Amino acid sequence: MPAWPLLGPMLRMAVPLWVRRRRDWTRAELHARASECATVLGESGDVLMFGNGAREGRKPGATVGRCGDAFNHMAEGMACAYILNGTMGDENLERMFRQLERGD
Repeated sequence: MPAWPLLGPMLRMAVPLWVRRRRDWTRAELHARASECATVLGESGDVLMFGNGAREGRKPGATVGRCGDAFNHMAEGMACAYILNGTMGDENLERMFRQLERGD
């Protein structure tokens, strides 16, 4: 059982939407945005991993909205990488989604 059972199905829906929104961007724009997404994800990945719940030293609801923001940056960054890496192909993206769903 994967640690985050909904992550794969959610990314399966979100990444193609971001691909549609970013497919006309230049390579330079995609690289810059992917870098921004990686920075945000690096700064708030713990919220994505552990959720919005209150933890020691935090007030309940202190991170509301950060989990969704981190998820969107992850999906957008994956879409930018998908567009930039023309050899990735739909079959590799599908394989990655299946691995996430299985928890590999």
